Amino acid sequence: MCDSSKVIVYIPNTTFAYLLITDSSELAMAISHIYHPYARNDSMCFDNKVTMSTIEYYLCNPTSLRVTAPDVDEVYMLTVFPKQVVAIISQIIQYSLLTVKPHNLFHGAAVNINGKTVVFFGKSGTGKSTFITYLLHSCDCSYIAEDVLNINYSNNKILPFPRPLHLRADTPNFLNINYGIRVNTLYSKSGEFERSLFIPSKYFDYDNEVDIDLYVMLSRSSISEIVLKQDAKDKRNLLLHSCFLPRNLHINMESCIKLSNKHEIYELSVLDLSISAILLNELTRG
Repeated sequence: MCDSSKVIVYIPNTTFAYLLITDSSELAMAISHIYHPYARNDSMCFDNKVTMSTIEYYLCNPTSLRVTAPDVDEVYMLTVFPKQVVAIISQIIQYSLLTVKPHNLFHGAAVNINGKTVVFFGKSGTGKSTFITYLLHSCDCSYIAEDVLNINYSNNKILPFPRPLHLRADTPNFLNINYGIRVNTLYSKSGEFERSLFIPSKYFDYDNEVDIDLYVMLSRSSISEIVLKQDAKDKRNLLLHSCFLPRNLHINMESCIKLSNKHEIYELSVLDLSISAILLNELTRG
């Protein structure tokens, strides 16, 4: 029998930890990279509020994913395709963020720039990851989170979740040709677990909640400009469309109403990354 690899993932301030056991070194490496800096291969010490669940996946039975939770009699067996494994494990781990109350999950990105924490929303394909990567290479900027944003809507704080940025295959080349920025990406292409990751070198904080100073909605346009959104209903709808779990209706409405009523939201049209960064710098220094 092949040797098994173990990876433990724990996100601070949640109540769940996950132990991945697998005979696939590619899967273990992929999860370690995706959940850097929260993943490790050795044992970890937790307080008595944290429960450890076990996720098992073996190449000898590649359509079965076994999840065992403490104090639960049932063992969950999921039928999966090999290419789905990383995504399903990521979903299981990310749902643990919902154990932190009162929080809600949003799809976006967050950085600290010029001493202010900026949260970005935007539809898939608007260039959030590309813009964040540009800012990290060109500005006084530290990384907080990308893709999954865990926002405390009662006190307007974000729980950092600084996973590596998932970049499209052509993004590093685009940044190099158009802006002279060389991005050192990490590729994991072995077997079924293909990933292209950029691990930032500058983290703001990944253990404590951080105050949010600005909300910015990214969009595509023929010009680069930044506009303050005035209409309360428009602001609420922008937030609703950014909720990570669409079916979480009650929490989605409650969180979006509270955030839109209390905080300003800007819309930044991104055409040229350098001009957009200048506009954002001016806003955060104002």
